[in-house]
Amino acid sequence: MGITRKRYHIDALNKSNFGVTHYDACSKPHSDAEKTAGRLGFETECLYGSRLTKLGKPLWKKVLLHAYNLSWQAYVLLQSRKLERIKNADIFVQYGFSTEAMFRVVKNLNRDGNRIIMLMHDLGILQVGAKKNHEEEQLLQNVDTVIVHSQPMADKLRGLGFKGKTVILEFFDYLNDYEADCASTDMTGNIDVVFAGNLGKSTFLSKLNELTPHEGLRFFLYGKDTGNLITNDNIQYKGFFSNDDIAGIEGTWGLVWDGDSLDGCTGRMGEYLRYNAPFKLSLYLAKGLPVIVWSESAMAKYVEEYKLGITVRSLNDIYDAVRSLSAEQLNDIKEGVAEYSRKVKHGKQLEQALQKALTD
Repeated sequence: MGITRKRYHIDALNKSNFGVTHYDACSKPHSDAEKTAGRLGFETECLYGSRLTKLGKPLWKKVLLHAYNLSWQAYVLLQSRKLERIKNADIFVQYGFSTEAMFRVVKNLNRDGNRIIMLMHDLGILQVGAKKNHEEEQLLQNVDTVIVHSQPMADKLRGLGFKGKTVILEFFDYLNDYEADCASTDMTGNIDVVFAGNLGKSTFLSKLNELTPHEGLRFFLYGKDTGNLITNDNIQYKGFFSNDDIAGIEGTWGLVWDGDSLDGCTGRMGEYLRYNAPFKLSLYLAKGLPVIVWSESAMAKYVEEYKLGITVRSLNDIYDAVRSLSAEQLNDIKEGVAEYSRKVKHGKQLEQALQKALTD
């Protein structure tokens, strides 16, 4: 009988960088992945300190936060000494926030028969206009397997010189107890399109009033109102919701879009959708909503293959695309969404990806 390899999840995420709340989309993907890894036997080793919560006035906040980040990195490196005992183990790490400490931790772990599996949340060098990042490239050279969002992301990593194994996640999980009743969803009535996320970053939202109006087509916006939104009867701001309480989200479709244009996803953030799996797609599926995605995005393949909604080139195409769906197509979408709603709420996407990564 062979020796069973130990499994560790190394948590080196500096939570002070964004503030962990029940209303942000930064902490939940990380914590959900940790829970799924735990079910598969990965023991978490935490290397971060407590979050700084009150920093005073804006100028002092910047100074104190900078000082805290420096002390945090020193703390992580000190804590990482306890990892020296780890040998011949499978090590799961998550990457999404650039820190020198994390690069050094991963490099130090790449020894003594350890196998490092990295879940990619975000990678700066994939974004349009991003500068060459030697730290991220060095990080990749110390990883055996990368769990990426899509095949285009895997191809891009190969182009950057990554020689290890890639596993396709497809999209993230969204652990939740909400019971979606997809079978009874009325997809023939109003087309109420939900958009949840960073409303200030998604600059196309300020142009929604320029869309050709259609009776029964409305947009429901969830997130922090930065004051740049133009609202009316067809564009309604709905406020916040907790990551753990999604039952109150109103709407019949979920929109995955970014950039500054209504006619395609453009700009730095829009072009990133060619590789990225936005977490909002998983939220919509958990809620039981069919999705609307850009036809040139990485997620378009999965939306079409698994019958999770529709793909469009322009937001002006939404009304006709939805109204042209046959009864059979609508039923297929309901069934597809119901199936993947169950999967993402129970962590099946990452579970499957980790099992592939652990297979030699």
